[in-house]
Amino acid sequence: MATYVFSDVHGHVAALKKLFERVSPADDDTIVMLGDMIDRGPDPVGVMRFCRDLTEHGATVLRGNHEDLMLSFFNNPQNSDNYVNWAINGGATTAKGLDELETEEMKGFLDWVGALPLSDYERVGDRLYLLTHAGIMPPHPVPKAAQDE
Repeated sequence: MATYVFSDVHGHVAALKKLFERVSPADDDTIVMLGDMIDRGPDPVGVMRFCRDLTEHGATVLRGNHEDLMLSFFNNPQNSDNYVNWAINGGATTAKGLDELETEEMKGFLDWVGALPLSDYERVGDRLYLLTHAGIMPPHPVPKAAQDE
């Protein structure tokens, strides 16, 4: 049983699929995506689809700062700073991809991303690891369930 942790795919779904073909994770392997699925690359919606499909097979996907930028815009589009912040960080490709979706599918992605956790605990051997995209605000207690594993 292996543990695979990756992040910062930034819309490059073809490279992500190639990586998974090479690694070929087994059903009992642990997979954690640390965020920044979107922006910059050619197919951020494709990356979100791929990662959402991974969660249906037991993988964990965390929210990164680029997902937060996207949610800030969609949660408050009247604030022009939200779009500017997202755009200067590569959000135009993601915005265009989401705009091409049916309203319900776009809403489904936004709801899914909004519900993603910011951190995860994974045990590898006898060590417990705290996984997150770019850090946490202390204190961040270890959940009892993670301590007991």
